[in-house]
Amino acid sequence: MRNLSLLLLWGCCGLCSSHFFSTESTTTDVNECEDTTICPSFAICTNTMHSYYCTCKQGFLPSNGLTQFRGPGVTCEDTDECSQNPQACGPSSICRNLPGRYKCSCLPGFSSPTGNDWTSVKLGRFSCKDVDECADIRICPEHATCNNRPGSYSCVCNQGFASSSGNTSFQGSGETCEDVDECARNSTLCGLNSICTNTLGGYHCSCLPGFFSPVVWTPDKPEDFRCT
Repeated sequence: MRNLSLLLLWGCCGLCSSHFFSTESTTTDVNECEDTTICPSFAICTNTMHSYYCTCKQGFLPSNGLTQFRGPGVTCEDTDECSQNPQACGPSSICRNLPGRYKCSCLPGFSSPTGNDWTSVKLGRFSCKDVDECADIRICPEHATCNNRPGSYSCVCNQGFASSSGNTSFQGSGETCEDVDECARNSTLCGLNSICTNTLGGYHCSCLPGFFSPVVWTPDKPEDFRCT
């Protein structure tokens, strides 16, 4: 009787064990992202267990405002970084929007260490700095002074000289600073009984024979010179 009971118990265990292993479930997840059309253009598909979700690429925003989404009807729309405030490229620059990115260049008179036509997919940060045109000693003609200003510069003829165009300030080649003949412009510049002599960039006063001035003429105080 005991042997029969053991045999029955062994048989039951074998059936139970066989039933357990035969009913064990092996679930395989379906990768929805294998379907390249499941997410819209300019989106990335991420597979999850029994599901998936879409996220827009950098430079694009979902039309439904959700960071993660799935299902039809949602599109990834380009972000216009150039219309943002502050502007993406920074001061003194030109911003051009491109699909998913933007391009930066400096305004004339400014430069960037990264160079023009910098795009947002490149490393670093774009910035524009003023170019000191006056560092080039040949940018203004002889007898002129260069004045740098943000994004530009100007040339001004030194005292005693005038530009060939007649403009007080100017840029570019072709201009010259010519000596002004102060004596020809004003015959009484040195006063009575005097002689006016033009010099490069100025003039000199002296007295006629038989006259003298108690004060020696200097260009700093020409009014003190008097011939008696």
